[in-house]
Amino acid sequence: MLNFGRNMDWKSKCMIIVVMLAVLSIPIMINAIYYMVLNKVEPFKAGEILSFIGTFASSSVTLVVAILTINFTKKQIARQAFLEREKEKWNKVENFVAEVLVKMNPLKLLLLSVSNDIKDNSKAMEAISEYSLSCKIACDNLAAYVNRDEDYPKIKVLVDNIIANGDTFSKTADRFHQEFQNMLRVISKENALSLLHVGGQDSLSAEDILRYQDIVRQADGISADGIIQNVGCIKKELGVLYQNEYRKMLALKGETFFVIMNDIEKRGNELLDG
Repeated sequence: MLNFGRNMDWKSKCMIIVVMLAVLSIPIMINAIYYMVLNKVEPFKAGEILSFIGTFASSSVTLVVAILTINFTKKQIARQAFLEREKEKWNKVENFVAEVLVKMNPLKLLLLSVSNDIKDNSKAMEAISEYSLSCKIACDNLAAYVNRDEDYPKIKVLVDNIIANGDTFSKTADRFHQEFQNMLRVISKENALSLLHVGGQDSLSAEDILRYQDIVRQADGISADGIIQNVGCIKKELGVLYQNEYRKMLALKGETFFVIMNDIEKRGNELLDG
């Protein structure tokens, strides 16, 4: 139901009062003219007065309803424009956050495994580097994107959580990358030892001998079994990060934007009651 007091501004109320006073003054003015010209005070009969009052009341109701309807329609239009503007803005933010989370998904790394093939390990290292860099850039872009908005406090908890986890995921990926790098060193060490022992140092130049010896030294204390064990531990860690942190971020994202959308609806409804 429309509420007279809450659905009209002061200008509309003043206009209605002025119109009603102007209409009510008509019979008074006629009486005054009759009195001055004909020296009569009651030019109207009772039936005429009742008819005038009835017409006046009907016209007043029509006027009030018309003004209320116009005001309510204006508020509906303002509310709709507000909802469309705010929802469009926050949908863009939500989509941006969703893209960041997709890039941060740690499950991408679980598909990678060390092998004895240099080419395969190099491809894995490239994929890990790409993931780590993608995490860092995505988090930096997210921080820069939302800090421009005056409504940043509404998603501060979510953004801070994403950035903190992004740093954790990136550092874990860097450790993962290091194990693949170590595997390349082990493979290179085996090749260098083979060349030194099979070919004999007499068949190699002094420069080659030093280079192969340096390769062997770089892999000292590193074993393939140790690398495989470390990779397994990091994969378990990535799985835990996915379960305990990544999925929580997805849930927090849903909750955050659910609250924001509800707040937009509430603020839109307040425009109708204002």
